[in-house]
Amino acid sequence: FFFSSRRRHTRLQGDWEFRRVLFRSRLLQGGFQADGPLRSPRLLATSRQSDLPLIGSAAVSLLWSGGLLQLTELRSDHLLASASLPLSLQRGRGLAWGDLSSRVQLRHYPLSRLNPLVGTSLVGHLDADGSLRGPLRGLLPDLRLRLHQPGGGPIRLPEIWSGTLVGAADGARLRLISEEPAPAGRLEARFDQRW
Repeated sequence: FFFSSRRRHTRLQGDWEFRRVLFRSRLLQGGFQADGPLRSPRLLATSRQSDLPLIGSAAVSLLWSGGLLQLTELRSDHLLASASLPLSLQRGRGLAWGDLSSRVQLRHYPLSRLNPLVGTSLVGHLDADGSLRGPLRGLLPDLRLRLHQPGGGPIRLPEIWSGTLVGAADGARLRLISEEPAPAGRLEARFDQRW
């Protein structure tokens, strides 16, 4: 931990480590740094955590400066993401934020990691590339998808499926087609705003 202060200018930095003993041993490590004028500091936080249920071990880097919060990097074995969100403290109003803009890449993501969320046994792998944009309460996906031999419960599809998940004001639309040499197949689904 380090702190220094000059007239109306500050610098603070340090590291932390936290190990959860109950249940599974998860290690959380990271560092932080704050510097710049007291009225508008630049804040940087980094973190590394092991054994996250959905993405495994991950490294995260966040930067807040000039009214913009940036996820400069979220990296795990299967995921790479970045994002920015206008975020500022406004006198009399508190915290104010704007629309999120993010990029997401999933590579060979095991669908079985989603089993605890969906309550059934999933198989296969997912590749995805694209963006999530808009207000936090109504994010709009624009993703290219590729599913490798997906399945859930008793249903298994031995093909590769590719397509898109695109959001609109009234929800989102999923469109997938089977790739050759598999027999022609098409899957379409519409999701309302609550999806």
